[in-house]
Amino acid sequence: MATRALEFSRAHPDQSPSYVAALSRLEASLARAEQLVIQQRDGFSEVRAATRQKENLRRTIRRTHLLHLSRVAEAAGLERPDLEQKFVLAPEATPYMAFRAAARGIATEAQNEKELLINHGLLEPVLQSLNQALEQFDRAVERAPSAAEPMSAPERSSRRSRTRWSRWCG
Repeated sequence: MATRALEFSRAHPDQSPSYVAALSRLEASLARAEQLVIQQRDGFSEVRAATRQKENLRRTIRRTHLLHLSRVAEAAGLERPDLEQKFVLAPEATPYMAFRAAARGIATEAQNEKELLINHGLLEPVLQSLNQALEQFDRAVERAPSAAEPMSAPERSSRRSRTRWSRWCG
């Protein structure tokens, strides 16, 4: 709507100072709105990419690293019965933050019981790879901001500007 008003204003120029000032404000508002649209589109793409990365990392961590650790802990459970309970896998549909906390807990416990687990079949590269994968997962979580985050001041300003111009243009 504001774009059409700008096109009309350019097609039917008026030399009055107030008209020129209003036209320049409209142009600036439209330019800022376009910047925000591009920024929002880039943000959506970033969030989608981070979400895919989190899904892939969670799947890999769960199906390779954590599965290996839980099986080794099960074997070590003959020697230390309480150990097996510390390596129980969370359900597949666990939220990211709960998954991250559970996986970090299992990795920490595996590090603490490393000698015993190695004696029962733990492959040390699996534990190292798990820690690297969890660091990648953390970066992916940080990369994807929550959709519930409030709008920034420029976003609120742009929305107010678009609303004002829409009302003005009818």
